[in-house]
Amino acid sequence: MKITAFVLRFCTSELSLLKELDLSDNLLSLTFGTSWIPPFQLVKLGLGSCKLSPSFPSWLQALSQLSFLDISDAGIDDFVPDWFWNKLQFIRDLDMSCNSLKGTIPNLTTVDDGQGKLPDCWEHLSFLQFLDLRNNKLSGKIPQSMGSLANLEALVLRNNNFFGELPLTLKNCSNLALLDGQDYEFWNPENLLKSIDLSSNDLTGEVPKEVGHLLGLVSLNLSRNNFHGEIPSGIGNLSSLEFLDLSRNNLSGSIPSTLSNIDRLGVLDLSNNNLSGRIPWGRQLQTFDASCSEGNIENIEYVFPITSFL
Repeated sequence: MKITAFVLRFCTSELSLLKELDLSDNLLSLTFGTSWIPPFQLVKLGLGSCKLSPSFPSWLQALSQLSFLDISDAGIDDFVPDWFWNKLQFIRDLDMSCNSLKGTIPNLTTVDDGQGKLPDCWEHLSFLQFLDLRNNKLSGKIPQSMGSLANLEALVLRNNNFFGELPLTLKNCSNLALLDGQDYEFWNPENLLKSIDLSSNDLTGEVPKEVGHLLGLVSLNLSRNNFHGEIPSGIGNLSSLEFLDLSRNNLSGSIPSTLSNIDRLGVLDLSNNNLSGRIPWGRQLQTFDASCSEGNIENIEYVFPITSFL
């Protein structure tokens, strides 16, 4: 059952002992006065899918003890204020996805086109375990200092405007099991990472060879970026891989023959690159049709019977 309301106000000191408040996934529209100060010091606040005002909630300044904050899909269309990141020293789970976040963020010298960048100040957020910023308008490079987040387990950055190369410092996040950009573990020797989704950004450089070390990886989606160079042959070591999407990049060269080693591969999309040569023979690759060569400059040669799949 969903709770429906048009207006909900918190305005009484009787809530001064409140520590956890979760109103997520209801049809609530919450309004707060511009000068309202919460009478409580929350540890957990869940307002996911509630409708706040388009302005970033200034009353969050008063909640300095938060370890869990979910303001996803809350209708916020505003700049992230300078003070926000400095209020997160105890944060473990932060979900601000599916808004239209922009704006000035600490430790930035420039802001491009009025759209915010990720702050390079993550070394102060030592407790952070989950960060979801997908489906916003954030830009800039993924900060090197994110590699200092020793407790980070999930990083979701999909559908923003990030550019530049993936920071190799992410290999220091030894607990990382979800990298998005979806579910991942880059460079994690414990095989925790199951899924990586950094699609629909403007990331550049080559696909890191280290991805071939992620033996627990089930899903890899780097589509709709600007990666160049060849597809790493080490991807063929990912025996658990079921989903591989490298489409709409600038990849060149041949398709590694090692891909035929992946018996579980169910989805393969390499379209709209500059690939050439043959699609390697393999038990699973027999099922893929010509769509995997769509948009490639050189002709892809097929050496097995093709049936429709993608």
